[in-house]
Amino acid sequence: MIRDDLTNKLIHFTKGDDYQQAANTLQKIISERKLRGGTGYIKGGFRCICFTESPIGKLTQALSAPDKSGFTYAPFGIMVDNLFPRR
Repeated sequence: MIRDDLTNKLIHFTKGDDYQQAANTLQKIISERKLRGGTGYIKGGFRCICFTESPIGKLTQALSAPDKSGFTYAPFGIMVDNLFPRR
């Protein structure tokens, strides 16, 4: 069965108090060539970097109306190939 809710890409979205801050975070990621993990919602004090494997087409509604969808990220981020795709 083919699933349309998964993709072979991973996306790391940025967030901030406003779009400018989220865009600045993306620019920092690009200029430093580094993603930094956070500890929010992570048990055990580990630092993690969160990604989604949702296709862009499935995220458009959440990205276009974040207040209605509860999506807390801005439409800025880094997309990379999933090195361990589901088969």
